[in-house]
Amino acid sequence: MDILIKKTKTAILAAMEELEAKRGDSGMLVITNAGYGQIDNNRSFPLSDPLSELTGCSIGRSSLLGVLTTYDTAVWFSIRNHAGKTVFSKWENGKFKHQIFDSSPSALLECENWKNIANGLIGPQTLNQVGSIGSLWLRKVPWYVLKGAELHGGACPGNFAGFFVHQYLQHNLPLGKNDHYLFVFAPPTCGIDILQLIYASSAGQKQMLCMPFGPDKLAHYITGDIVTFVTVIRVNQVQDTCKGVILGFDIKKASQDAGVDFATFFPIGLKSNPFFGFSRTKVSHYLATLSLAKQMSYLSELKEFSGKAAMAQQITRADDPYNVIFSGNLNQEISA
Repeated sequence: MDILIKKTKTAILAAMEELEAKRGDSGMLVITNAGYGQIDNNRSFPLSDPLSELTGCSIGRSSLLGVLTTYDTAVWFSIRNHAGKTVFSKWENGKFKHQIFDSSPSALLECENWKNIANGLIGPQTLNQVGSIGSLWLRKVPWYVLKGAELHGGACPGNFAGFFVHQYLQHNLPLGKNDHYLFVFAPPTCGIDILQLIYASSAGQKQMLCMPFGPDKLAHYITGDIVTFVTVIRVNQVQDTCKGVILGFDIKKASQDAGVDFATFFPIGLKSNPFFGFSRTKVSHYLATLSLAKQMSYLSELKEFSGKAAMAQQITRADDPYNVIFSGNLNQEISA
């Protein structure tokens, strides 16, 4: 591993020289998958140390960010200077190879520039990760938004909307004494990742439920173009109460307002197509520029409900959670 660390240090110093950067420079950002990937069949997490030591970037300064990749993905890192010039380095065939590009928003958020960069060493999927997370970092979004993008493998409007849900809950359905949340995603949405980070929740802890739920079934309860995003239930076993809300996210309007054709969210080839990452990055960047009030305008209360604490269990254990919420035949208080 010592030889691999030595080669990593050489690659980092070469990138710093190309960027005319010095350790600790203001406005420098490092993004890497070192915490998850591999280098010559070794775990690559030790490479996080030289990245921090030689650049001066760190988690504490919010200038060293990670990206979740599969265990067998070759290690890579990008170093960006204050002007947006970026050196991307990836381990291939026993050495680090490099690509240089401009990641400033004015350059990166132009479709042709994005496609040209994606055709290089970085590739469409990793450009989505580096470009989208770097774009949010520039907008100085909250730390949880960046960490949610790390877990999600890149930023996207749906993941960002999970943070909108958090802000909504703080203002409209806050936790009190003996309260806890349950989250139901039917169907699953990208906001799962950021919400499980914020609330230390997961399906394994039985605080989150995810299930496939087709649009035909959903149309029995909720109509319109707004995406049914999440059902949040606040439960209090001591007081034997629960209160909840089904929230929707108008991703189509957000895309339109950002100047992005929503059809490009699902191009042929999906993640291998540059449009997949470009559309998500551009809309996420747009959302990050907005005030809280404007961000909240893309969320909708599709249904509010309340009842006894047992209702929460009925919802989370049902094959059709919406039937429990919308049914008038149960011995629960359900508000329109």
